[in-house]
Amino acid sequence: MIAIIRLKSGINARKEVKDTLRMLRLNRKMHCVLYKETESIRGMLQAIKDYVTWGEINDDVLKILIKKRGRKIGDEKLNEKEVEDVFNSIKEKGKIHGIKLVFRLTPPSRGFRKSIKQIYPNGELGYRGEKINELLKRMIWMDTKEMQKEIFGNKIKRGFNTTDIGKEIVLMTEELGELAKAFKNKNKDEMIDAVGDLMIYCLGLCEIFDIDSKELLQKIIENNKTRTHTGKV
Repeated sequence: MIAIIRLKSGINARKEVKDTLRMLRLNRKMHCVLYKETESIRGMLQAIKDYVTWGEINDDVLKILIKKRGRKIGDEKLNEKEVEDVFNSIKEKGKIHGIKLVFRLTPPSRGFRKSIKQIYPNGELGYRGEKINELLKRMIWMDTKEMQKEIFGNKIKRGFNTTDIGKEIVLMTEELGELAKAFKNKNKDEMIDAVGDLMIYCLGLCEIFDIDSKELLQKIIENNKTRTHTGKV
């Protein structure tokens, strides 16, 4: 199954391009559709490659897309059972049933990294293979609770620690040391990597402890609005 995302307006496009975008239901920018890859679809994609990007969507991102951006008639979100039913229908039959056929996305977090006037890999347009999943994640906007579940799932898949809390704390301490070292050396790239790794550990612990990280952060943010700083370190 391939995911196709429209990135550009077609105001000045040729009639052939406009007709193809309409046939694929890509009527607006940031709209996404799913299709089985056929000879007909490949031909249509070549006609609109200067307006869209596409690639093979993996199962994890497909499920997130359905859960976060899937909508029933009336613009209602899907419940857990409906998400599973739609996912299984796509995987087993290659067809979407029970929801709208177009997924509305948002501009990617941190923006597009390359020009939307050039073809991938020099730009954002055209075929990008499995890299479509990275772009989709940034256009779906997972919240921290969903991130913690994905992080924990990845730990299980790759055989990482998920039970020894003490080990996780030791690893976090080592990563904090890496952050201090990077700060001392004024190495911004290494500081960014260390902060990212610390966030991964924190969100992983939230899943292990069955803590809703989204609710926790919202609670802390609200508390800090009225908290008086004592100046103590």
